[in-house]
Amino acid sequence: MQGEGKRTFCGIVHWISFFSARVVVMCSKIEAKKTSFGNNFWVDLALKCPIFTDGSKCSSCTSFACVFINSTLSFQLHPSCSIFTAEITAILQALSQIFSGPPDDYIIYSDSLSALESMTSLNRFSHPFTFKILELHDRLTTKGFTIPFCWIPSHVGISGNELADNLARSATNSLNSPAPMNEVKKYVKSILHSKW
Repeated sequence: MQGEGKRTFCGIVHWISFFSARVVVMCSKIEAKKTSFGNNFWVDLALKCPIFTDGSKCSSCTSFACVFINSTLSFQLHPSCSIFTAEITAILQALSQIFSGPPDDYIIYSDSLSALESMTSLNRFSHPFTFKILELHDRLTTKGFTIPFCWIPSHVGISGNELADNLARSATNSLNSPAPMNEVKKYVKSILHSKW
């Protein structure tokens, strides 16, 4: 971690962490209806194109959704996938969707702090999609995109996050995406265990 600071925005403390060339912005709380910002950093964030991502898991399915300004997407994953895989897949798909467009300033909002933190502490046990996210993020940055990630709390009335949550829970289309091997093993073990 290169630097760390605390800022206040409308009386709410925000934690900012800078990790190499990537910025992971973790906000303690966001008030969606507030429009005045304390300094230029927060004004810059407000001018970015927002993308909200979310994952969902129930007993029979795992799914995710991405909410863009003018469109949405949601898919089911293999039921063996964890909620973490759903959250990280949503971020990966958001980056993939904007890759073919012209460079712009985006901000990806996620209510999964663990998914965002996974991008800052890589090791050989890190989720394989985390590496894909970082690679794609670097490619987008090279093309001229600016894409910080921002943590937001869930279920506090942030409309983009609520829409992503609802879309993830009601996803019907399947995404042909590989499931991590360790999650497939757990899934098979649980099925075998339930049949005994």
